[in-house]
Amino acid sequence: MKWLWAVFCVLGTLVPMSQLALWIAEYGPDLPRMMQQVGGDRLSRFAWLDVVLSALALIAYVLWDQARGGFRHAVWVILATCTIGVSLGLPLYFLLKPNTKSSAQ
Repeated sequence: MKWLWAVFCVLGTLVPMSQLALWIAEYGPDLPRMMQQVGGDRLSRFAWLDVVLSALALIAYVLWDQARGGFRHAVWVILATCTIGVSLGLPLYFLLKPNTKSSAQ
């Protein structure tokens, strides 16, 4: 199962970053324009709020798992989630999580 999480880590990095790279190639590093386009309409805000809340839930769970002694790599998952997104953070968590009966199946 670990190979699948590794594949999702690669996809979860390459797919979103490819779109960011295309956007930067077209507009350059224009942060005000990016923020304007991100919050451009209600559908965009819906999608971004969903992603942000998913990221916060993942970070909270990872910190809880670390606090109870079940996970030692919280910093990497949080860093991945905050820099790339949940598309990398979640599969990275599963990849780095020690094998347990439920995750080994």
